Amino acid sequence: VDSCPPGFYGFEGWRCVSFKFCQDLRNKCKPGSGCDEYVIHKGNCIPECPSGYTTLNSTTLNCSPCAGLCPKVCMDLHTVDSVTAAQALRGCTILNGSLVVNIRGGNNIAAELEASLGQLEEITGYLKIRRSYALVSLSFFRKLKLIRGETLES
Repeated sequence: VDSCPPGFYGFEGWRCVSFKFCQDLRNKCKPGSGCDEYVIHKGNCIPECPSGYTTLNSTTLNCSPCAGLCPKVCMDLHTVDSVTAAQALRGCTILNGSLVVNIRGGNNIAAELEASLGQLEEITGYLKIRRSYALVSLSFFRKLKLIRGETLES
């Protein structure tokens, strides 16, 4: 399809779909389930915004350029007990969940944690540091500004 009529968007490169079709695809996706949250970008209904873009308004589905670093939301409770576990959160700016740090030791641990957790700005749940004797500082949370405490440890 070269172009779609007004009110319709290219989909998978071969057909035109309505806004409602794209919105229904997005609504079928439950947050954190790993499915695609469809958006509209440059006249197409696509699985996610391209690099450098984000959806600011979930009702219009439109991708907008990010001002600086694009937000990346990560979900659920994460336990960081190794460098590998920390790497699962690399690039996350918001953790929609809680974080438990349980690092017993390792080489260059502060630098490794900063590389993985340094972009984190907000944790919606709690932050717990447990038996992490190798850590002498929490400075690896370079950009952490807010711990909401919406869920607390039981």
